[in-house]
Amino acid sequence: MGAKAAKVRTKTSPVGSRETRANAGELCEPFTCSRLGVQFSGSSEKCSPFTVSPGFTLIEVLVVLVLLAALTAVAAPSIGRGFGAIELQTTARTIASTLRQARMKAVREQRAFVVGFDLEKNEVELTREDLSFRRTFELPESITITKVARKGEEPINETRVTCLFVPNGLSESFEVWLRNKRGRELKVVQDSFLKSPRIEDVEEDVVGSP
Repeated sequence: MGAKAAKVRTKTSPVGSRETRANAGELCEPFTCSRLGVQFSGSSEKCSPFTVSPGFTLIEVLVVLVLLAALTAVAAPSIGRGFGAIELQTTARTIASTLRQARMKAVREQRAFVVGFDLEKNEVELTREDLSFRRTFELPESITITKVARKGEEPINETRVTCLFVPNGLSESFEVWLRNKRGRELKVVQDSFLKSPRIEDVEEDVVGSP
């Protein structure tokens, strides 16, 4: 009898005793996530390998979308003004660069060069006097040449205006006025006594003047 009792006490089930399974059940009871409908083995406090996020509600998503729409409506005009100002400044610099090139080529080649402004086609053209060199570029659609005026004179009422650069590097003094779609204006000023043109902002009280 003693030997049988010893065998009974040492014999265990390969999957564990009922007591062991019962104790394990106390520690790792199954739980269900009511939002996702998924059941995990283990208690939420002791045996869960990760935490389930409850997610976002429809109202929360709608609030975020409304806020994003409001921010876009406020920021869009400022962004548009910024791009317009950059494009206007870039165009003015391109015209100034063309004027510098006309002067340098006139001095280096000892030939007269002409810079033409076509107000109808919105183009700028650099040409040598004998027409052996010609380069034309078109301004962006949002930028227009409003007028070209020689220093101390009224704007030239022609669709095409030309300015001459002679072999000694001198030129006429004139101004080229540019405007973007938002009404901002810049002018490129070429002075006969200065080698390089300059870019100036048009004063607000001058913008509306004829």
